[in-house]
Amino acid sequence: MTVAEGVELRSAYPHPSDRAAIERLFQASTQQGLNGRELRLQARRGSAAPSPLIALTPQSLPQD
Repeated sequence: MTVAEGVELRSAYPHPSDRAAIERLFQASTQQGLNGRELRLQARRGSAAPSPLIALTPQSLPQD
């Protein structure tokens, strides 16, 4: 689920318990492929030393 899909789904359901469920669904969908691991990025150009590893964190739904 993308952030835009989560926002669209959340706007369709105004009740707080529905919104909480959508937030949990969004968090579960973004973490599903990682299986509790983290995604790290490193870049290298030509013969230069590689950059430090940067941990990428999943986005969360913006607050209303």
